[in-house]
Amino acid sequence: MIALVDDREPPSIHLDLKNFFEVQKIHLSIGDIIIPSKTSTCIIERKTPGDFLGSIADGRLVEQLSRMLQTSPAPVFIIEGDIKCNKGKKVVADGRHTRWYYYSYQSMIASLQLAGAIVIHCPSRLFAETVFKIALWHQKDAHLTARRVPNLGFKTTFSQQVDLLAAIPGIGIDKAELLLDTFGNPWNVISGVPDWGKVKGIGKKTVEKVMNFLDYDRNGI
Repeated sequence: MIALVDDREPPSIHLDLKNFFEVQKIHLSIGDIIIPSKTSTCIIERKTPGDFLGSIADGRLVEQLSRMLQTSPAPVFIIEGDIKCNKGKKVVADGRHTRWYYYSYQSMIASLQLAGAIVIHCPSRLFAETVFKIALWHQKDAHLTARRVPNLGFKTTFSQQVDLLAAIPGIGIDKAELLLDTFGNPWNVISGVPDWGKVKGIGKKTVEKVMNFLDYDRNGI
């Protein structure tokens, strides 16, 4: 089985994947790994826990999903590394304590899956094997995958950004659209929470609820 692997991936990733695939190093414009077949194209984006959280905050994740959905009916995000929930109910990513609440992290994963992506978490030592298992499933059940996704339809970047923000408690679709129209992108929306009160239709209670949910302060999330 052939795996096209982005040439910017670490050498250790290329080496581990060679245990399962015929690896071809190539500069990919979409995804980190592409596994072509006669019936479907499996596109995989590899994320460390820290990169996954960072790409939510700066909007990269939505842009990546948008491009991946144009090529594959069921793009895959593999979060490679260690994610835990500490006593304060916040995410510990590869041993690093973050400001993200664990249920906020779970909400973002749910939003991705509702948009048509498959999200899988695995320890680093099992990454290559996980990719192999996904490739086998993708080829075997490509016809089932194709039936699951079309009724969701392809979403524009804007609608995916709306879905992402709407997952935050107290926001919803209407307020998410209003905030995006005002601030331009998810990163500006999240970093500008203290200024939401200036937006007509966003009340003080909503701002306080979201700041509490994100454990927000002016130094960022």
